[in-house]
Order: sequence, then C-alpha cells, then structure tokens
Amino acid sequence: KGAICSSSSNDPREFLGQYLLRMGLVDEEHLFQALLKQEQEHRPLGAILIELGLLAPDDLEKVLRQKAEETIYDLFLWDEGEFVFHEEPIPESLPVQLNLDVMGVLLEGARRSDEWERIRQVIPSPRTTFAPGPVPPADVTEARVVSLASEGRTAAAISFELHCSDFDAFTLLASLVQKRVLQVKIPGTAERPGDTVGTVKKLLAKAKSAELAGRLEEAEEAYEAVLLINPVHVQARKALIALRERSLTPASPFPVPVPARAADQPIPLEGIPKLAVTLEALSDQPLEPLEGFLLSRINGTWDVRSILKLCPQGQEAALEVLKGLVQKGLVRIESKAPASR
Repeated sequence: KGAICSSSSNDPREFLGQYLLRMGLVDEEHLFQALLKQEQEHRPLGAILIELGLLAPDDLEKVLRQKAEETIYDLFLWDEGEFVFHEEPIPESLPVQLNLDVMGVLLEGARRSDEWERIRQVIPSPRTTFAPGPVPPADVTEARVVSLASEGRTAAAISFELHCSDFDAFTLLASLVQKRVLQVKIPGTAERPGDTVGTVKKLLAKAKSAELAGRLEEAEEAYEAVLLINPVHVQARKALIALRERSLTPASPFPVPVPARAADQPIPLEGIPKLAVTLEALSDQPLEPLEGFLLSRINGTWDVRSILKLCPQGQEAALEVLKGLVQKGLVRIESKAPASR
C-alpha cells in the first residue's frame, strides 16, 4: 500500500543546477550567478532562478518531478545499501509532491537494471573511447557527444560534460554506437564474466588495509578501481568521499597520516586559476575526467569558488583534483585583482 511522494539525493550530479544544465534550461554563467545569490540569501535555487527571469515556474516543477523520479530509479543500479524506516507525516515543505505507484517503480527499476547489463556489453568500461561513425548526428545533443568523442574523451568524461548520471550518459552512448553515429575505439578493460564480485571484494579489502596502515593514496586508488568496475558502488563511493574529506581536514585532535599533496598550502577559493602550460602541451597529458572538466572551465576570469560550484562532483573532491593539477604544474592560482573604484 501507499505511494512514493518524494526523494532527494546527495550525489552532486543529481543536484537541481546540474539537471537544469543538462536540459539546457540555464547556462553555466547564469547558474553561477544564481548560486552566488543563493549563497548570500539562503533561499531555494529554483525560486531565485524564477525571480531572475531565468526559469519558468512550469519548467521548474517539471524538472523537480523528473529529478525526484530519476533519483528513485537510480537506486536499482546499486549492489547494496542501507535503509531506515520512520513512520511520520509527510512534510508540507516538499518542493514537489510525487504520487508514484510502487509497482510501477519496481517494474521501471527492473527494466533499467536489465538495460544497464546490455549497455555494459557495448561500453564495458568508463574508460571506453569512441570515434565518429559513418552516420551523421541527428540533433544538437548527438552532435555535441560526437564532438566530445572526437576529442578523445572517455565515456566517463562525456558523462561529466553532459551533467547527467552514468546510466543516462551510457544509454545515449550505447544508442549512438548501435546507430553507427559512434564507434568504439578503445573499449577499455572489462572485468571477466563471473569474476566481478571477487575482484570488488579484493579491492575493498586492499583499500581498507591500506587505509588502516595510513597509506591513503593507495586506499584511494583501490576505491577508484572499484568504481571503474561499478560506478554506483555505494560502499566505495562513501569511503572515497570520506577519505578525501579526511585528506582535506586542516587540523585534527590526533595524528592522522595524510598524502603529501594534502599537506600543501590550501588553495584560496578567491584565487583565479590559469593554465600554466600551452594548450598543445596540455593535450599530451593523460587526464582523468574530472581533471578535464576543471581545465575546460578555466577561463582566466572565474575564481576557484565559481568553478567548484559548477562541477558535477562534490566540491571537496573537485578541490582535491585542482590541487593535483597545480602540483603537476598544469595550473597556477593567481590572486584576484582588487576591484577598481
């Protein structure tokens, strides 16, 4: 009995701003302006966008409803999770009230789970790369994906640029491969059938052992390897976030071993990131998806805080990656020039 009336998520890619970018209802510049206003006024982002004339009320309700539904369906891609039941009245302050039939949700969730397995037959790894196929793209979205693929972006990197979940991005990519708009160039490393569970267990054990021994970088690499096999592995996601937050903690009441990169001076959020190498030199660098996303937003004008707000990952994780780019000598942080009077 009953129906699903609402949902929420702490996955940054499922935040309202990322949905609006994905649907083309706002651009990054306008979203950033609204986020700054939200930070100052502590009001809902949707209300601010409507007030600024950047979003229609009907569009906001439509996006909130779709966002809530997608959050629920994403649960069916999890291998494990925890739940707590509280019997209490429905809060009146919900941004949008759903009325989803539980049986319908179960059927759609099962369909998506089966679809995910079929997608992995076409795109076995987030590191899969593509080349343009013989069939031209049919619309603007397909053209953008083909353009990103032509730049050598991996499936994971394309997902970042589209501001959407891995399921939605990989569904689109698999569809384009099947329509011959794209063709798989480098499939990446796929796990052996039947060996996935054992591999994940070994990686998790390795990560935990390294973490207890204070080898945090080794632990981080092991958790990331788990996410390459299963991008929505809950335990690995939580552990990786906690590990990065621990690395970013400036002080602790007890000694905590931290990676060398976390011991450096913190990056000022008001600083202006600028490329420290030429674009030609940058193109020769092997970059992770989040590194590529951050580098593509460095325009010599936006400060660190602005870029982090637009990132489809957690701001703590993005800041850690930005620190890594600085240490590699690819990016430098300059002080913001004082405002002229």
